[in-house]
Amino acid sequence: MRAYHQSEIAHTDHAFKLLTALLSGVVVGFGALLGLRSETSADPWLALLFLALVVVAVAAIVAATNAKIDKDNERYGVYAAEYAAERRILGIDRDLEDAAGYTSRWVDPERRAGGGHNWTKRIITTFGLVVAGVALAGAALVIAVA
Repeated sequence: MRAYHQSEIAHTDHAFKLLTALLSGVVVGFGALLGLRSETSADPWLALLFLALVVVAVAAIVAATNAKIDKDNERYGVYAAEYAAERRILGIDRDLEDAAGYTSRWVDPERRAGGGHNWTKRIITTFGLVVAGVALAGAALVIAVA
């Protein structure tokens, strides 16, 4: 289970690094376009082209990361189901309660509420939307200056 969580953390970290770099590029790129607009008559289509490239890049990063997280979660689900079956077959919970009065905190995956991986995916998607929103604002500003 720890390896699964470490994998999810690594995928999230990579996505955030890529999106942060992209956000920096968006700010620099639209800043440069604004500078060009004030100095010359740069084509406003450059802003729209840059916006389209940013949106495609954000969509690719978010989709790839979320797919990796889903794949890891599915693999973890298989291991969790095997572990739950082993606990039932071996009667671990019953033995612990009979021998030591211990009640396990284990929750069967079938009864467990939705996973935290969905929240992770929402956070990544939200950050991607923020990057795309900043790019949209930058494009609108460049076009408005025209």
